[in-house]
Amino acid sequence: MIDQDDQPIGGGIGLGIYRTSSQTAVLAPGLLSNFNDKAGDVDDKPNGHKAGSSHSATIGYAENYRLNLPDTLNCAVPERKTYDLIKRIVDFVAATFFLLMLLPVFIFIALSVKLTSKGSVLFRQTRLGYRGKKFTCYKFRSMVVDAESLLRRSQNLKERYHEQGFKIKNDPRVTPVGKILRKTSLDELPQLINVLLGDISLIGPRPIVPDELVQYGQFAEKFLSVPPGLSGLWQTSGRSETSYAERVRLDMTYIDTRSLSLDIRLMFRTLSCVIKGAGAH
Repeated sequence: MIDQDDQPIGGGIGLGIYRTSSQTAVLAPGLLSNFNDKAGDVDDKPNGHKAGSSHSATIGYAENYRLNLPDTLNCAVPERKTYDLIKRIVDFVAATFFLLMLLPVFIFIALSVKLTSKGSVLFRQTRLGYRGKKFTCYKFRSMVVDAESLLRRSQNLKERYHEQGFKIKNDPRVTPVGKILRKTSLDELPQLINVLLGDISLIGPRPIVPDELVQYGQFAEKFLSVPPGLSGLWQTSGRSETSYAERVRLDMTYIDTRSLSLDIRLMFRTLSCVIKGAGAH
């Protein structure tokens, strides 16, 4: 049952995914069923449910947002309770350590942003976290102050934004200092605060804005079943150079294979990508 004060997640496009007063994502029945261009129904659902049913593991896909994802992707979410507990402890300790150790870097970047362009030092944006809970994601501001309003007003920018997977290459709204921060991924450092607060993990699927959830089709609930991450398999596998369909596949692969050993390997790959500036725009 959806209360009157419940708000839809996903830009109001009728996904049937709602935020309740308890901050939990609930899936409504009567979801859209179109998902894959090559198949009408996807049969690999838990308990034999097909796309378009009211089962919570199946989320329909709007006609204009289809992805050519392999039917072999699994909607089920493997439980790893011990792993999840250890991971949260590691996240808290590591985030505390890095925030203290990198304090001089934070101060230097904050001054650079403040002295070279108008506006606040931090950029705040609403993202979707574990089980669809909304949280404020922090980044060092790398764009001009009215960047989001410029995007809404410019048809050209909006088209490029959606065509390029919610990113814009050579974005004219990015400041000179912002270009350096983005290339080195230093604009992401304030997300250590989100890790400390438990909004995200060090490693996990990339946190998304609500409008992006439609891109995950029937795998949306699975995507929301684990905490998002500061870095992860997609972030270290080409990042902005990959298609959104590939991003979904990588996120689902991580959820299926996540482990402490994989997280450690991805942390080292993250360092390598940051040094090389791989996939960053």
